[in-house]
Amino acid sequence: MDIQKLKAFVELTETNSYTETAEHLFTTQATISKQIMSLEKELGIKLFSREHRTIEITDEGELVLEYAKQIVALKDEMYEKISEHKRNIHLIWLLKQFHLFLITML
Repeated sequence: MDIQKLKAFVELTETNSYTETAEHLFTTQATISKQIMSLEKELGIKLFSREHRTIEITDEGELVLEYAKQIVALKDEMYEKISEHKRNIHLIWLLKQFHLFLITML
């Protein structure tokens, strides 16, 4: 399962617009549509009911939404922790270099 599809799904539930979702995710409406259809096929359910150019999340979609939000949030948190870890390692390296510099100056 592709997290980008889940992210598109979550965003679409918030905007109720393929076009707006595409703009928020810096992609095209066709790409969003394909991602949603692919996710529906993979899960074997309809996430949205589509009528007269409007969409409404289905009961099955509501169930998936709970998990999709958690998965997307955990991915974002993981990337933030990795970034924080990299900053800490870099800071430690800089402090060691500064410490070595001070020792050589004495």
